[in-house]
Amino acid sequence: MNIAIIDDLKEDGLLLCAYLKQYCDENKTLANIKNFERASDFLACFIPQVYDLIFVDIYMEGMNGIELAQKIREADKDCILIFSTTSTEHTHALAGYKVRAADYLIKPYDYNTFFETMQHCGASILEKNHFIEVKQSRRIIKILIRSILYTDYSNHYIYIYTKTGTVKTYMPFKAFSEMLLPYSNFICCYRNCMVNLDEVDFMENRDFIMSNGERIAISKSAYKEIAANYRNYQFEKINRLKR
Repeated sequence: MNIAIIDDLKEDGLLLCAYLKQYCDENKTLANIKNFERASDFLACFIPQVYDLIFVDIYMEGMNGIELAQKIREADKDCILIFSTTSTEHTHALAGYKVRAADYLIKPYDYNTFFETMQHCGASILEKNHFIEVKQSRRIIKILIRSILYTDYSNHYIYIYTKTGTVKTYMPFKAFSEMLLPYSNFICCYRNCMVNLDEVDFMENRDFIMSNGERIAISKSAYKEIAANYRNYQFEKINRLKR
C-alpha cells in the first residue's frame, strides 16, 4: 500500500506517519509511506494510480489542500483522499464532496480517532496488503497474501509458491495453516496443500488450473465439497465487484 502525507507542519506529518505505522503493524499490512511538507513537492513526483491513500492538510502555505486535492482528482479518480484540518467549517465539506474526500481528521486528533477513520476508509485497501511472516534461513520474510499461488508441505517444511518465487520455511502445517485459513480465498484442496482461489483460472478433471498454468490436484474424497466452496467463492466475488 502506497501512502502520501502532505502537511506543512512537520510535527503533524510525523505524528500521522507514526499512527499509520502502528496501524499497519497491528493489521499485518505492508505500507510505503512518504511525507511531504509542500504541495509542490508532492506534485513534482506525483504519478497517477501509484498512491492508494493520500492525507492532505487543508491549510498550507502556497497551494492549499483543497487546490491540491483538485489537481490529484484530475489525474487520479481512484485513490482515497482524507483531509486533515484545524477547522470545522462547512465550506470544507462542500469542497471535500467535489473531490470525493473519504473523511476528515480534525486536529488535534488521537490514535483512536485515526483508527476509526482507517477502519471506515481503508478496509478494502488493507485487505489487498495483508501479509504473513515466516522464517527462511534465519531471516524473517514478509509475504503478501495476494502474492501467494498455493502452498504445500513435505518433510516438516512449508513450501510457499508465490508470483515471484518459492519460499521454504520449517514449521508445523497446523501452525502455518492458521495464518491463511482465516482468509476466505484460501482452501485446502488435499492433505497439507492450500490454494489461493483468487489465483485459480478454472477447474478441469478434478484439478485446479492456476494462473501460472500449474495443475493442482483436488482430493477425490472431498471433491464435491471443495468444488462447491470454489463455486460459492466465485459467486460471492462477482457480487462484491458489482457493489
